[in-house]
Amino acid sequence: MRRLLTSFVIFAAAAPLAAAQDLYLTSTLDQLNFVGEAPRVLARPLTGSELGFRPHVRAVVTGAYAQNVEAWVAVPFVETFADGAPSMGAATLAVRIAADSEHGTLNGTLYVPGRRDGDPAKVLAFTMDSADASPEGREDFLRARYLSSSWLLARQAPGAALWRRIAEADGEELELVGSLPVFDPNRRLFSRRGARTEVQDAYGLFSGGQALSENLALDLVLEPEEGTEGWQPISELRGIETPAVDWGEALEQADPDIDALAHLIPSDQMFVHLAGLGELRALVAMAVSEVPWLLELFESTGSDGNLMARYERQLALSLDATTELFAKATVRGLALTASDPFLRTGTDLALVFETDGSPLLAGYVRAQHEAALRANPKAEALEATHGGVTYTGVRSRWRELCSYLVELPGGIVAVSNSPAQIHALIDTHAKSRPAVSELAEYLVYRDRYPAAEGEAFVLISDETIRRWASPRWRIGAARRTRAAAVMADEAAGQLLRDSGADGPRALRVRDNLRVPGGDRLVRRPRGAASPVYGTPEFLTPVVELDIESVTAGEVAAYSSFRRTYENRWRDVFDPVGARVVLGEDSFELDLSVRPLTRRSEYRSLIELVEGGSLAPTAGIRGEGILGQLVYAMDSESRAFQDFQGMASSFAPKITSSFAWVGDHMTVYLDDGPFWKEMAAAEDPERWFEEHVFDMPMGVKIACKSPLQLAGFLAGFRGFVEETAPGLVRWESREYGEHRYLALIPETDMGMPGLDLYYATRPDALILGMTPGVIERALDRIDAGEGSKGPVELGEHALGTITPAGLRFAAQLWTLENREDTQLRAWDALPLWDELHRRFPHEDPALAWARYFPSVPTLPGGDRMQWNIDEARYESLHCGTPDAPRATMGPPAIVERLKGVAGGLTFEEGDGLRARVKLSYTPR
Repeated sequence: MRRLLTSFVIFAAAAPLAAAQDLYLTSTLDQLNFVGEAPRVLARPLTGSELGFRPHVRAVVTGAYAQNVEAWVAVPFVETFADGAPSMGAATLAVRIAADSEHGTLNGTLYVPGRRDGDPAKVLAFTMDSADASPEGREDFLRARYLSSSWLLARQAPGAALWRRIAEADGEELELVGSLPVFDPNRRLFSRRGARTEVQDAYGLFSGGQALSENLALDLVLEPEEGTEGWQPISELRGIETPAVDWGEALEQADPDIDALAHLIPSDQMFVHLAGLGELRALVAMAVSEVPWLLELFESTGSDGNLMARYERQLALSLDATTELFAKATVRGLALTASDPFLRTGTDLALVFETDGSPLLAGYVRAQHEAALRANPKAEALEATHGGVTYTGVRSRWRELCSYLVELPGGIVAVSNSPAQIHALIDTHAKSRPAVSELAEYLVYRDRYPAAEGEAFVLISDETIRRWASPRWRIGAARRTRAAAVMADEAAGQLLRDSGADGPRALRVRDNLRVPGGDRLVRRPRGAASPVYGTPEFLTPVVELDIESVTAGEVAAYSSFRRTYENRWRDVFDPVGARVVLGEDSFELDLSVRPLTRRSEYRSLIELVEGGSLAPTAGIRGEGILGQLVYAMDSESRAFQDFQGMASSFAPKITSSFAWVGDHMTVYLDDGPFWKEMAAAEDPERWFEEHVFDMPMGVKIACKSPLQLAGFLAGFRGFVEETAPGLVRWESREYGEHRYLALIPETDMGMPGLDLYYATRPDALILGMTPGVIERALDRIDAGEGSKGPVELGEHALGTITPAGLRFAAQLWTLENREDTQLRAWDALPLWDELHRRFPHEDPALAWARYFPSVPTLPGGDRMQWNIDEARYESLHCGTPDAPRATMGPPAIVERLKGVAGGLTFEEGDGLRARVKLSYTPR
């Protein structure tokens, strides 16, 4: 029946087009009429790696036909590759020529990716005669567009909603005629987004971000099977049952000054306390102007959702100088809270002010509400009562404007975008709901982080994390996500309709949300909205969703999540506390997590440290250091004993002398011409591989027994001479009043340049791959700079990087990620070109923003620009696959940074304290 109805819709929609039909041309690439000699590049076989990690083959039609022609290249990924990969020439170019276009010659350009990584794409000019086009080629055209859109989806290219809608529409029409190709049957085209670099991992570890990610597990998204069968009450589902932390002695010793607003915030909501609106403005300003450059280094995708501006418009309360003026006159403290962390998609955000009792701030908010009503004729004023307290508000149908105001005894003024949040605040104020101030973790963490000028104190309590991991929250979040995908699909459909999309399938309108607990969609200019789940711009907060029953698929998905999540813990659960302090020239983060997860990335480091700690003399400070990592070591630890056991099986005669090893080890990088030469090389990555053993990296291992160190080195030399006689020569070298030794291989042993140099001091063994590293270390010792490490940030691990190190790190990151950055930019080209084709007189970004809440962004401030001569878009920094550029430099703020330092302390109770400090020159 469904197929019959769908066929009828296609026929009915297509009937008016019978008088003027679109025409189609199709050709395999090796049969195209090329200008010049037939290209050899088309004969090479395709591979999954090539399709997954190189730019996709594309075609662009230029000239007078450009706006009337749509061209797609279909790579035959339907093959299993079992009998050999198809050639590039087997790919199909399919062209649609708009109805009523004049006949003539089509001039086009084919861009085929290079054979090796880093090679520019081949540029192949071709022609096609539109006189050969006919209406019968539609099926081949749909196949090409379906496969290309599927490829873009698999690559997570910008514009996913549009590519999904096109692939879905074309796929359904192809299915009706029995020719739907199977895309990527063996999952060979995998995403490259999941891989993390060592830089990302190091940043996550030392900022504490890794611990936060592990504990909250927000990346574990429920993916229940489709269907609405097997309903059962949500109350029957078990939530997280891991016990809470026993704070014991820490709670007994805690004696903090309790924030007045902590008595008002529900205990199962996140709590952010600030001294006032000035601190909030400073925090937001830094988040907007300073933080994005850092996030760009570690986020694989981005979108400009203009998040803060959206919430300001919604709450009718801008964080501008006028608002701050009113706040300064009356506000004593400010708290931010929400019942979930989904700020980007929609949460029940509240700003709670502690005032001196003056009506000034509340009056100002009411005036803003009145102004918003005048500016939004379709919005309405609201008044309601809860728990005997009356509150007011203004709201538009789809919550573009949604702001509620409540005044509570004691000079409390709260503004929120959710009536559920207002009710929660009223209940907590009336003591019918537990408050943050009653929590043991609040008392312990607030004692650790007393109020300070310019601070923001953050608490994510045990109850909050349990709430975020509960059946209601995880299933509600999953339903919202599915609803958002459906609404994004409808927004893409609206975009296609508004741009005169060809073919009846693109005109289909979904009449049902097809999400449990949902309802029919409501049409609107930007696509669709749901009375239950809201809009893509602001999804209904999870707390407002009425979820009493869940499907069998949702039960199975949540049960799987719960098992995975609970298996992360040993004995107890994990509240999080933190303090952020903003100074004129600094940013400090102090994060506490207790406990860590069972399989935390910190486990190997904890096992190495165990009973050890960094002494005040740990670490290195002096001229020429780019950066360093300092680790505490306990020679009695299990990790150290395991290492000694492995060494014992390899060289039993020398391992007993490991007793000389002290309480820490430092790995550091020196400045020098090595880094400048690498940056200036034509191929920096290849240059690095060829010169890796010239890298000025040093290792300094603390020594607690010079005599045992001497025995170890003597044993080591004897072992080498006995097991590899004649392969290594030992040289004694003098440097000033110092002597050091060099181990020089007599042959390259397959690793040319692999020399080792070392110097001994009463308190350390210093190792390096170049003599310069050793000599600079000896210079620092002579200058008395070798024992001044900034260990106050962490007792067990420390990482620091100097301004020179930051500049080199940014350059190295740019070089290391150049190809990935280029691919991310080039994956966006099809979206910009498609939007330009559909809206030729508009900026594609503005056209996209008319239908979607956020615009895809490119890393490093890159942007798209129109190339008039070639009639296509290109990346400002990365160019195009056939004309690549590498002009993206390090973020501007790197030049202002004076240094970055971070430290880790592993605490009793399996806890972690991570501290980070950035110092920079103010603007």
